[in-house]
Amino acid sequence: MKDALLDFWRQNWKAFGSGLAAAGIPLALALYGTAMSREDTATKIRLEEYQAIADTQEEFNRLLNRFTASLTKTGTADPVIVDDLSSNISTLYSKVTAFSPNLGAEGVEKLDAYRTALADVKTTLLVVEKVADMDPLGVDLAQMYVTQRDLTPVLARAAGKVAVGGS
Repeated sequence: MKDALLDFWRQNWKAFGSGLAAAGIPLALALYGTAMSREDTATKIRLEEYQAIADTQEEFNRLLNRFTASLTKTGTADPVIVDDLSSNISTLYSKVTAFSPNLGAEGVEKLDAYRTALADVKTTLLVVEKVADMDPLGVDLAQMYVTQRDLTPVLARAAGKVAVGGS
């Protein structure tokens, strides 16, 4: 029996190898495609999260312009715009926090500085009632924009984008 199997193998090893290759190559390609698809999906999700952060930062800038224009025009802070700004800051804080698993140690340090600056801006914003109260907010905004400038290239690299300038 053993000799018969060995003899059969000697006569048919090429056909067996060809059949294995014919079945194995498409299987290997399918597995590779699945792995690449998952990587593409993860990259796509990171890019969407990065874009959501950028969109929220743009919205913050628009709201801040509305706030300062209203404050300059009327002399007092519009509570509706303050609430919108406060809500936007909370959203931005949540989005950058959710992105933190994509960052390395350096990125987490910069993210923590940015989140601290966001919290300071929100706290100071809530006490602004008239134009004279703007100085502390201006200082906090300057700090927030500096930390945002430092964080943006780190976020871009983590999202798979090529960062322009910065570190």
